[in-house]
Amino acid sequence: MTLRPVPHRANDPGLIVTLLPGRAGLCLSGEADLLGADVLRAAMAALPADIPEIHLDMAALRSIDVCCARELLSLAHRPPRPQLILHQPPASLTLLIRLLAPDCSQNPVQPGPGTPNGSAVVIRAAG
Repeated sequence: MTLRPVPHRANDPGLIVTLLPGRAGLCLSGEADLLGADVLRAAMAALPADIPEIHLDMAALRSIDVCCARELLSLAHRPPRPQLILHQPPASLTLLIRLLAPDCSQNPVQPGPGTPNGSAVVIRAAG
């Protein structure tokens, strides 16, 4: 499944979201902004509801705004409060998470078999 919004700028597809093969999660590429929030919500709704962790591959994500950061954080707060594993997140996202969700912990993960695309950050909501 691949979701993408109507392009909002010439030669720019905006946000493209696909399901990750072989694990529960999403691959985000392009720009995650207000114009792509509906696409992100639809992709998140396609994820199984009862999984303990959700992987988000962000290696091709150029930028993310507050709107889409809040959408991603909503995943960590939905029952059963899965941990989010952000693969190669933009530095701006880790800052936004600290500002928007001080109840969420962020723990860096070193590259290895569980982090095939390099560095990762694990997000867990309190409670």
